[in-house]
Amino acid sequence: MIFLAPMNDPGLLILPTHRLVHSLPGFTLAGLLEQLREDFVVTAPLDTSDALAQLHRNESLPSYLLSDGDTTALVVVKDPETAQRLTNPASPAAVRSLDVSLLHDHLLERLLGITQQQQMEQTNLRYVKSADEALAAPGTDSVQLAVVMNATRLEQVVEVATSGGVMPQKSTFFYPKLGSGLLINPVG
Repeated sequence: MIFLAPMNDPGLLILPTHRLVHSLPGFTLAGLLEQLREDFVVTAPLDTSDALAQLHRNESLPSYLLSDGDTTALVVVKDPETAQRLTNPASPAAVRSLDVSLLHDHLLERLLGITQQQQMEQTNLRYVKSADEALAAPGTDSVQLAVVMNATRLEQVVEVATSGGVMPQKSTFFYPKLGSGLLINPVG
């Protein structure tokens, strides 16, 4: 079964899915931020009451909130060419321009050592929908780092689809979700 909806429907929303990194030996946020400074503008420590608003103001470039529970940092890639350089060169340009591609290719795989296989198996990675839940997670259940993201924009989804590329897992969270099981579950 499939469901088709017009892309320009005002009720269609694409929400972000945030990442929780856990169980990495020797991880420190300070060490990660130091590695990021070459290619990203790093603002830390950040006032958490304004952190989400600052993230949203930077949606034109790949950007993230990184938090270890004690410190929250805003990291914004310095320019689009840097994002292209730090992502998988085998991917189409539309895929390489995505926040989520830069996150998976550079931050998770290259800097933190979480391979693509480990990402798929969620060995050191979990996903959450709520930014508040993500920011509250460090320090619980071995979570060392919360990565809060901006949503993938509709025009980016269209560009990736047109390019024939594939986004990393959990790149989009379309909302509202359709009720499932209406045809196979008894209603009564």
